[in-house]
Order: sequence, then C-alpha cells, then structure tokens
Amino acid sequence: IIGGARDVAALFAELNVPLLKDLNLNLAARADHYDDFGSAFSPKASVRWQAAPWLLVRGTLSRGFRAPSLPEITNSTSVSYGNVVDPRDPISPTQARGITNLTIANPDLSPERSTNANFGILIAPNNRTSLGLDFYRIRTKGVIGTESADNIIANEATSPDKIVRDAQGRILTLYRQYANQGNRSVSGFDIDLRHVQPLAAYGKLTLNAQLSRVLSYEAPLAVGLALTEGAGNNYFGSIPKWRGVTGLTWDIQQWTNTLVWNYVDGYDQTTRPGERVKPYGTFDLNLAYRATEAATVSFIVHNLGDKRPSWDSSTAFFDYTQGDPRGRVASVKVNYRF
Repeated sequence: IIGGARDVAALFAELNVPLLKDLNLNLAARADHYDDFGSAFSPKASVRWQAAPWLLVRGTLSRGFRAPSLPEITNSTSVSYGNVVDPRDPISPTQARGITNLTIANPDLSPERSTNANFGILIAPNNRTSLGLDFYRIRTKGVIGTESADNIIANEATSPDKIVRDAQGRILTLYRQYANQGNRSVSGFDIDLRHVQPLAAYGKLTLNAQLSRVLSYEAPLAVGLALTEGAGNNYFGSIPKWRGVTGLTWDIQQWTNTLVWNYVDGYDQTTRPGERVKPYGTFDLNLAYRATEAATVSFIVHNLGDKRPSWDSSTAFFDYTQGDPRGRVASVKVNYRF
C-alpha cells in the first residue's frame, strides 16, 4: 500500500510558423508546477523542410522533465522476484537462481531532466517507394533507478546489509533503494522502408521493414560510478544493438496475406565474460479473408517455426523481454464492423 499525494498544474502552448512555402517551424512548450518539486519548463522546436518533391528533411530539439513517482518517494517498499548468478553460491555458483527484491522508496529524490535531439530524412522517389532514416540522441540527468543486482553482489564486502543469505549461504533477498543514479546517454537510429509492387491481375505486394540500431547506451552501474556501455549486453537489462520487423503483404481479391519476420540481435552475457546470447528470429503468418464489406475472418500463426527463445544464463531459461516461451500459437479471429 502506498500513501501519498501531490498537487500538479500544467500549461501547454503550441505555435506553427510557415517560414517558407516548403519550410515549417513548430514551437511548443509545457510548464509544470509540482507542490513538492517546484516548477519545470520543457520547450520543443521542430523543423520540417520539403527540400524536393522526393526529399523531406526533419529535426527536433526538446527538453524533458520527470518528477519521481509516488511509489519512488513515499514511505513504501515494493516486492518483486528475479534471477541472479551468485559466484559465492555454495551449490550453484554459475547458474541463475530465483531471489526476492525488496525495493525501498527514497524521499530525497530529485527530478530527472533530459535534452533530446533527433534528425531524419525521408526519400520517396515515387508514390510506391519510401525510405526513412532517423537519428536520435537523448541525455538524461539524475536518472532515477536502483543499483543493479550484479553490482550489489560484486560489492557485498563493502555493503553486506544489502544482501540476506540463508543458513547455507545462498542469497534469499536483495535490498535495493531508489536513487538518482547519475546521467544517462542514449543514441541510435531507425530505418523505415516501404515499397508497393503492383502485380496486375495478381493483386499487389507491399513490403514494410523497420530496423532499429542502438549505437550507445551509457549509464552508471551505481551512484557515483563512471558511465558503463550497455548497448549489446545486459548490464542494464538486455539491450541488443539491432532489432527489426519486416512484413510482406500480398493483397489479391478478398485475401490479405502477411508474412512477418521478427529479429532480435544477440548480446554479450555480463555475468559470464566471453559468452554471448544468440540472435532470435521468428516468423508470423496472417491469412485474412474479407467475406463481406463488414466481416473479415483471419487465421493467425505466431512463431511459425516453433522456435525457442535464445538461452540466457543470467536467467533460469531466457529473458522474457526478448522472447516468448509459448512457441507456435495459432488462432482464428473474426472481425465484424457494424
């Protein structure tokens, strides 16, 4: 149970300015006032330039603000469960084992503040093909979070009060507390491709592909520590560098048939230096038949190849944020529009 209250007031304004025929400027700002944290001003400026009929250039600069949530600052403790690899475990020092996390609130937290920038281009040589590329960079000060379980275990000698062990010496509980961990810097880019290919009497094919690349994810493992690179490993949870979804749709008469490829890149295993979690890819199939203008019947298969998620030794089996353990799942769906 969490007990707490706060009064919040906010004011938002937006202005669109057509600088030239093909050049538009958008200005926006939000002012927030919290009775427990004071005020924050978050401006945003974005530009959209149609440089040529086939080329669009866009960019945005903004600032952000996040006050600590009531569970993070009130007199409360939350309970969660996870897995850790404990090198001092007397029975299984190399295997992940389930433990209990007790996360304690911190009334001395300060708000997070961020600066954000993104820049992108969209190339469309014709009305059937487009290619977009967007780069982003986000810097956050005073990130609110908890010390990682791996770091708590590695520094047990200096902070033994954060770990509770049973009579055998195995970890039962980790005590964690919210804190302003430090700064975080994230950058990457997204690629979006779309192409429509008419097939005359055989309908049309539509290709939609989205690919994301995390260039950097730097944050401290604990308060006061230097920034650590988390892209391509699981220091801060699993952060694969590459992730993509590609769909190919064939429309013919009353049928719309889509095959989707989902891809998650592999990443380094920080609890076992030199070990790498393998990439994970699955196919989904959707066959949809439009029986009437109002009714559509779909046959859907997720994970067509019944592929298992990649083994992650820092967990009991796999990282649930990166894969689905259910294997192949088939379903029938009927949509009817009144």
